Amino acid sequence: MKAQVLLPKVFNFPFTYNSKIKIKIGDIVEVPFGSKHEIGVIWKNIYQEPENIKIKEISKKTDYSIDKKLINFIEWFSIYNMVPIGIKNGYR
Repeated sequence: MKAQVLLPKVFNFPFTYNSKIKIKIGDIVEVPFGSKHEIGVIWKNIYQEPENIKIKEISKKTDYSIDKKLINFIEWFSIYNMVPIGIKNGYR
């Protein structure tokens, strides 16, 4: 099963990953990103996947998740303030 994972990076879109574990929107997961592992959140599947790319596996699911109201707020905040949806504290 494919899933969209939003990472705390300066991107305005989530990344596509494969998942062999049961996940739902809002679940916090660990995924490989470059040479490191990053923590991200399973995001809404409304983004188009790029073609001809190698899709990596979600490493593990944590015991934490965020609810849909927070996801909707993050999207609204991103649009209202014209900042990338994945941005975290500054551009670090």
